[in-house]
Amino acid sequence: MRRGVRRRVLPIVDSYLLWSFFLSAARGLGWFAGLFLAFAVVSSAKRVAQEDLSLILGLQAIALQIPRMVLFTIPAALLFGAVSTFVEMSSKGETTAMMAGGMSVWRLMRAPLLLSVALALFAFWLQEAAVPGAELQKGNLLRRAGTDIAKKKGFKIVDTRDNGSIERVVQAKSFDPENNVLIEPRIQIYRLDNTVETEIKAQTGQWNEQAGVWRFKTGSIRTNPERKDLNSVNVPFSETDIRVAQMIAPQRLGGDFSARDQIEKNNFEMVSWQQLTAYRAEKIAELPKLPAKERERAEKKIHATTYGIHDKWALPFTVIAMVLVGIPLGIRPQRTASPGMAMGLSLMVMLSYYLFWTICAQFGKMGFSFAALFAWLPLLVLLGFGLLLLKKKS
Repeated sequence: MRRGVRRRVLPIVDSYLLWSFFLSAARGLGWFAGLFLAFAVVSSAKRVAQEDLSLILGLQAIALQIPRMVLFTIPAALLFGAVSTFVEMSSKGETTAMMAGGMSVWRLMRAPLLLSVALALFAFWLQEAAVPGAELQKGNLLRRAGTDIAKKKGFKIVDTRDNGSIERVVQAKSFDPENNVLIEPRIQIYRLDNTVETEIKAQTGQWNEQAGVWRFKTGSIRTNPERKDLNSVNVPFSETDIRVAQMIAPQRLGGDFSARDQIEKNNFEMVSWQQLTAYRAEKIAELPKLPAKERERAEKKIHATTYGIHDKWALPFTVIAMVLVGIPLGIRPQRTASPGMAMGLSLMVMLSYYLFWTICAQFGKMGFSFAALFAWLPLLVLLGFGLLLLKKKS
């Protein structure tokens, strides 16, 4: 008789836990996504005002960021859902009653973990199918708008090195994408200490597709332009070809945005792991043909891309790990549990996790040979913390 009663009661408990967890996670998703949406609205409004973009274009850019916002907030929402559900149940004495009836902490986790696995698969699909397409569309949308503005009001492009320092700044009064002509271009090439090494000014710059160079006319090349002594030399020219590694090509001004552009900038979150894998295979194939100096840089890029690939696979497990942390964190003695505690605990864990993840991401993108370790390290620390809490609660 007791077994029959237990078989009828346990599914009811699972349904209750699953529904409570789902509602709390949905509420957390709305809150966290709302915060990111508000930030996106403010950023877009600022960009619309500064770059003279249309309001419709700003709204389109915001809409295309929604898949990435949802992806970014799923782990936070599940953590909040787990903490909130079990804090509320603890405040009512429900977790104490369930454990007194023979349910272990692991048994209480069954229904929430089932939902977290489903959402982990959804998050993986989101990052592979929805986010890359939306980000590519957003990039093309803004680039085309920027090209239209560049024809009238000019532009400024800042290239950075792998360590984040400025490598060059390219500006022009306007750009003619049909003829690939820069009007009054100005190029500043920086040293590692962020001082200007060379400054190039000209009346026009014509792109030579065959040679892959810009042909500048009627201008000057000045070394050490920030200095006023004899070390600053100004050399005028009537016409000269400028070839600089990774210098802007017309595609960056008028062409479509590509996944490769994101990978080159180490924005691995904006592309899929298939695109990262294809890029990495291409770089590995090119490696034997490169000279020694370029090979070292290419190897770092390969290692950085390896980090990006592993980081993609770590995301679904992170979603599940958040629930493993949230449930024991939410189970508390009845007298100490309060509904307002859930948000505070969730924010504390999330801020700590994302801070650690950001640090690991920076190291991973620097191109160390063990870059894959940095992709899994935040997850391993999170899992260790969750298992420690579970052991304590058990």
